[in-house]
Amino acid sequence: MAIAAYGSYVFNDITIDGNTFADSHSVDLINEQGIVSISLAMDWKSWGFILSSQKASDAFEGQENSGYFGGLSIIYHQ
Repeated sequence: MAIAAYGSYVFNDITIDGNTFADSHSVDLINEQGIVSISLAMDWKSWGFILSSQKASDAFEGQENSGYFGGLSIIYHQ
């Protein structure tokens, strides 16, 4: 089992802030962002499995849906 945390400071995100050289649609960016991740790995005979889940902080003010992500990796090795 592994737990990790990642933090970042985003100065500008054109997909949220809009472009910087002309007026465009935008929302207020939250500059301090982070992700917390938890993973579980398991081997069984020639198979490997990794299950992970991540929770991201809000990227902009008024964000209605939280950033939840997950993944499953299945590996076969000889």
